Amino acid sequence: MRVQRQGVSARMDKSIQIGIGQKVRTNLTRLFDGPYALLFVCGLALFYAWDLCTIYCEHAVAAEAYNPVPYFSILVTSAAATAGFVAIGVGLHKLQSFNFVGLIGTVVAGVATVVAALLVQVDGIDAGVVRLVADAIARLGSCWVIVAWGSQYARLDAFRITAYTLISFILALAACLVMLSCPQVLRVAFVAVALPLSMALVLRASRMKLPEHRVVGRETFIGLTWRILLVFFLFGIVTWTSIPWAQASAGVQGLGQLVIVGSGGVVTVLLVLALVTGGAFSQSYIYKVVLPLITAGILLVATLNFETNVGAALISIGYTCFDLFCFALFANACRKTGVDARRVFSWCRAIESSTPFFTVILMVVLEGLLHMGDSLMVNLISGASMLVVVAVIMLDQTDLFEREQLNPAIDYPRAEVLYFARQCEEAIARFGLSPREAEVLSLIVRGRSVPHISQRLFISRSTVKTHISHLYEKLGVSDRQEMIDVIESISLSQANKGDRGTVLLSPRAVPSNAQPLLKGDGRTIPVSPERPTDGVTAEPSLRHPRRPFTR
Repeated sequence: MRVQRQGVSARMDKSIQIGIGQKVRTNLTRLFDGPYALLFVCGLALFYAWDLCTIYCEHAVAAEAYNPVPYFSILVTSAAATAGFVAIGVGLHKLQSFNFVGLIGTVVAGVATVVAALLVQVDGIDAGVVRLVADAIARLGSCWVIVAWGSQYARLDAFRITAYTLISFILALAACLVMLSCPQVLRVAFVAVALPLSMALVLRASRMKLPEHRVVGRETFIGLTWRILLVFFLFGIVTWTSIPWAQASAGVQGLGQLVIVGSGGVVTVLLVLALVTGGAFSQSYIYKVVLPLITAGILLVATLNFETNVGAALISIGYTCFDLFCFALFANACRKTGVDARRVFSWCRAIESSTPFFTVILMVVLEGLLHMGDSLMVNLISGASMLVVVAVIMLDQTDLFEREQLNPAIDYPRAEVLYFARQCEEAIARFGLSPREAEVLSLIVRGRSVPHISQRLFISRSTVKTHISHLYEKLGVSDRQEMIDVIESISLSQANKGDRGTVLLSPRAVPSNAQPLLKGDGRTIPVSPERPTDGVTAEPSLRHPRRPFTR
């Protein structure tokens, strides 16, 4: 009996592994089904690789001039990046040739890196000043790259935004790991060409026609992201409080190796989970992944007093993962709200870039005025920031993307069905479906199989498959789940009133003067007066007529 149970358990484990592998392969094939996929992945990977190399690799320019506690260097680079993002957010995002200007800026940054590497070899030139100037110019050029890629990613659907971001970062980690063992000449060359190449791919991606996934809803960008922006700022202060001392105690390269390997493991697991579930980041990602890493790092730093790099590495890994989450969240929020992605990304990245600047000022004030020691100061700043972070997360019990527009007082199983029916009618009209395609669509979304649809509509199975192919082609999708996602992403507005009757704004907004809906072929869906719509209002609800079924 025990042998039989073990055999059954082994078969179940094998089937689960096969199922997970099949989901991963299916979603990977879905992700790279278009020619734009490699552009988006490789372009963002080049930016992340450049960023990682400038932080964790031994600096390509004037490495011997490294200051163990580089307050001034942090201030200069942070101020330069913040100024660049603010300039883009104020007015430069409106430039019609934004991407081309960014390409010129990144070329200038690459040339500045090469020139600085040559100048430090000349006697009598201050290598530290040359390095600061080169870093400032490079940071200004990088502002254009990340803002441009943010606006491009906002054109994708939520799943692709998440998966492409994770895949890009894994490639960037691999490139940075290779750069750690490369000679300085190759490091200089890579840092010089990474940003221009990434910006060139932005230009190429911006000219490609993608399936339309931008859906403007009722949410505001600030309403979706204000908690994340606050947590982003506080996590940045915690990270930049610990990084300088960790770099001073064990060197940049030692810390970089820990961060790269650790981040690679965490991001790989997240990618597999994303491919298995086919979903996007949710807010629970913060307190299930990021918060434990940073909290563990703070506790280790407080306990060991910088005697090991593990604590600072955990904090850096957590902040790195949170940075990826914020990029994906901002892109998806731009897609959902219809705001200008360039302007939004520039201001959000300005907040991130300003955290080192404010951290250094805070540490200087605490050290100079209150005469706090390094360990006490780091623990105080980290503890206070984490208390605010925990409070913000605990106060928010909703998901950023799911069910945020719903009212808990409404019986939503019925209200959502009603709302989805309206979305189907809108999809029929918006995508120009024929009457027969509309009938096939109504059965597909209810989970009916091809044989059942064939019997129900008295048509052959091959005809049903042809109609389904036409549906996928018109909606710009490749399978049933994507088609349902597209329909659910349709935002209904009262501004759409017209020949098609009243359109619901959301499941909670049932109009009192509900009118019959018109189908795409001109037929009406009558209003039933017998029962309330959603259990809250006593207005009439929609009754959908059923087609008689005969075998």
